[in-house]
Amino acid sequence: MEVAPGIHRIDLTYSPLGLATYALLGERVVLVDVGYAGAAAQIDAYLRRAGRSLADVSACVLTHGHADHFGGAAELRAAVPGVTFSAHPLDRRWVEDPETHIQENYLWPETCGLPLAPQVLERVRGMLGPGVPVHTLLNEGDTVDVGGGWRLDVIHAPGHTAGHIVLHDRRSQSLVAGDAVLDPMVLPPSYFDALVYIETQERLSRIDAGRLMGCHYPVKEGADAAAFIRRARDHAVECHRVVGGVLSGASEPVALSVIAEALRAHFTLGDAPQRWVWCAQGHLVSLERTGEIIRRPHNGLPSWERRR
Repeated sequence: MEVAPGIHRIDLTYSPLGLATYALLGERVVLVDVGYAGAAAQIDAYLRRAGRSLADVSACVLTHGHADHFGGAAELRAAVPGVTFSAHPLDRRWVEDPETHIQENYLWPETCGLPLAPQVLERVRGMLGPGVPVHTLLNEGDTVDVGGGWRLDVIHAPGHTAGHIVLHDRRSQSLVAGDAVLDPMVLPPSYFDALVYIETQERLSRIDAGRLMGCHYPVKEGADAAAFIRRARDHAVECHRVVGGVLSGASEPVALSVIAEALRAHFTLGDAPQRWVWCAQGHLVSLERTGEIIRRPHNGLPSWERRR
């Protein structure tokens, strides 16, 4: 579906959530994210209906280095050998080495006593093809050229990952946002640093764009776009309050599992604390970075307590 002039949303078959990539159809064809391994046929089918094809894709901009957004990159490269890939420097390593992505993003909870279920890891690995080289590094202030004078501004929007980027299309006042803004009512939000994520929501709110194009929820228009970003920000602020309260009331160092369960119980979302590990860890990282808490092993696990 063309959701703004020249910007097409391609909805892919994906569970448990919906997943969309975007295609910028100008003089050039530029994909924004490429989906998971096996998605290329769906992208090609959409482009053919729009009068283009996968063979016309000259570049792919990756909003961030998560499996459902770059896992199909090698498949695209095999179909279009000349395609170039762009990403932020801080997410480059995951795109070029998917096993590093697995190790750093999915296996660390085991060290905190919350190993992920084998079927979860199997699913993630199934979304990943081989890594691909990132040809162009995109930083704040760069632009993506679609030809004919159409350029989109690159915004560094960290939080969900350290190197997450958003594309701002000034001519349609649209944000092609990837997962920079998360819907907290569907799954627990995941971010590497909660306060950084909150700052990103505040910054995106100040842009006052009329359209928000995420990948796991429908396009938000007008006032709904602004309200959605505010809700994402407010939810993270409330999570921060919950985590801070648990740590303030604790008489001994608190493990990640306790924080994750407190968040699950507070929001009554999910049936196991494992779903909240990335959210919980993001708040602990923020509080540790700002010097409010310290890490101290307790009962054989990494744990945290308020600085005395």
